[in-house]
Amino acid sequence: RLTHSFVNFDTINLAIRRGLRSRFLSDNFDPIGTDPYSSIPYSIVDSLEHKLLTKQIFTIGPSSDDISVQAHTYHGTPSKLITTLDGIQSIALKYNVNVVHTWDASRRNNSDEDFAHAIELSGESNIILFVDGLDESFEEEDTDRNTLQLPGGQLELIKLLMKLNKPFAILIISDSSISEPLIVNENLAALLWISYFGHDCLPSTLPINTSQLLPIDDYSMNKSPGRTYRYLDYNKAPPLFPFDYGLSYSKFTFNSKLIIFPNPINNLDTDITTNISIINEDPYRAQFVVQLYYEFSNSTVIKLSIRELLQFTKITFEKKMNKKLFLLHFMLEIFPIQIDNNY
Repeated sequence: RLTHSFVNFDTINLAIRRGLRSRFLSDNFDPIGTDPYSSIPYSIVDSLEHKLLTKQIFTIGPSSDDISVQAHTYHGTPSKLITTLDGIQSIALKYNVNVVHTWDASRRNNSDEDFAHAIELSGESNIILFVDGLDESFEEEDTDRNTLQLPGGQLELIKLLMKLNKPFAILIISDSSISEPLIVNENLAALLWISYFGHDCLPSTLPINTSQLLPIDDYSMNKSPGRTYRYLDYNKAPPLFPFDYGLSYSKFTFNSKLIIFPNPINNLDTDITTNISIINEDPYRAQFVVQLYYEFSNSTVIKLSIRELLQFTKITFEKKMNKKLFLLHFMLEIFPIQIDNNY
């Protein structure tokens, strides 16, 4: 088959490496008798007692089995609506994992009458998934919210579940911002926000609360503390999550200073070259998004933004890999409006 070019040596070597790696990890090549588990017969391994140790996922929350979160404004009409619970159950079934479900927290009121039931099911489960957020009655073209927090009794139940010290994940489904600093600061649960199913998710700056927001009838961008990442003064109104915030499974470090050429920039009609070295410090293959901003921190020009995103790129790093990144940007792309108006 090599003769006919159906496969090459690189593909064969990759398959061999994968096969050998799995055998190394499962101790297949260890000397006979050194594995303490090899003497356990299959009658015990495959016993009814062990089969009953199947993991259980507890799925809870008002958005977990609610089709309205995928039939929101500007939605299509699929042939079948699949809720978060439906998706988890279909995957869990393949791995013989049991899924239990209850709502037990309302968006409408602060009632805690079902909290005891939720705590009981949580105690019987290995993993807790809380699916919460908003629905169309809280946010529409003609509907305003008076808070950025989760409505109803959702947060109170989350507080109780965090105390159980179990693997806990929170999935927030909404179209507009949800800000819960307590969940972030306690760091006792994995937190993921998504938009209503089928909607695009655009990066945004997430404020801590409504006190950081300008009046809705004031459309100015640069009035203190400012709007959007371009005009927001992070010292006056530090956001809960800044624009395009993200996490990675690995730790990345900039291990050199950002080098800019030319420096200083005396002519706007010029190319700017920037380079910096980045290292993946952990033993994991991972991706990292590098963002290049230009800040106008000392500018006295009123209409000039505080910062501008110039470029971004996603890079894949092998474990412990160090890369040097070069970015090229044309200054006139930043200032077309300012130059036209003699700013």
